[in-house]
Amino acid sequence: MSFRRRLLPGRGAYAAHENRASDVPFRVTHAFGTTTVRVDQRAAGTPDPRGGNWARLGVFAFDSGAGAKVELNGNANGYVVADAVRLRRF
Repeated sequence: MSFRRRLLPGRGAYAAHENRASDVPFRVTHAFGTTTVRVDQRAAGTPDPRGGNWARLGVFAFDSGAGAKVELNGNANGYVVADAVRLRRF
């Protein structure tokens, strides 16, 4: 992903900023209860060969009958972005 912006004429110094939150609360409901994990979305996650990056929330036990539940809300110090959750069984 890249961004391009038009600038004022002539050379000048600009400060570049991003706006992701550094303390996004993810709530994981698992076989032993609920765990809240805070994720810094400003940090790069683990690259996936198929594209994208993933932030590891932890390793949890899930019962097949109950399924897996991962929630998040906007209660953070910046913009919260999420479009998928990946579960990998060991």
